Amino acid sequence: MDMEYPPNVEFLAYLKSVEKQVESLGCFWETLCITSYRKSDAQSELIHEKSKTLSVTLRDSNEAVTGETQNEVFANAIKGIGIKVCHEACKKAHIYGIEKKEEYLVDVKPQSRSNTKLNENGVDYYIYTSLSCSKKQRLLQLLGKHTNCDVHVSYK
Repeated sequence: MDMEYPPNVEFLAYLKSVEKQVESLGCFWETLCITSYRKSDAQSELIHEKSKTLSVTLRDSNEAVTGETQNEVFANAIKGIGIKVCHEACKKAHIYGIEKKEEYLVDVKPQSRSNTKLNENGVDYYIYTSLSCSKKQRLLQLLGKHTNCDVHVSYK
């Protein structure tokens, strides 16, 4: 590109200003919009993969775990394994829903983001649910391994 030709210089200056605006917009999106979205507990199909179906079968019953949403299926699978047993496995094997904050997948206190509250023998437990289908699959398999329960999980 000929930098002696005034329209080229003007065009380049314009492109640099647009680049700064896009960069500024990206920073705005990252700091304000994404933070606000996370705090709102909104459930975007894009982020939370609501359109995907989670299929779980536990060894003991050999029946499919049911639920209206993948979060319900996930919570019901943990309920089927045993909520207290899963909580103990999370503490023992360091199974986190939010690793950065070291918040267990199944805990007796609510996590800082989306969770499902379940009760077992008068004790409230909170299951972290703001996970992708693939992460739910991996964590259920990990829970199965540490609770000695054969868990078959797939999603589509």
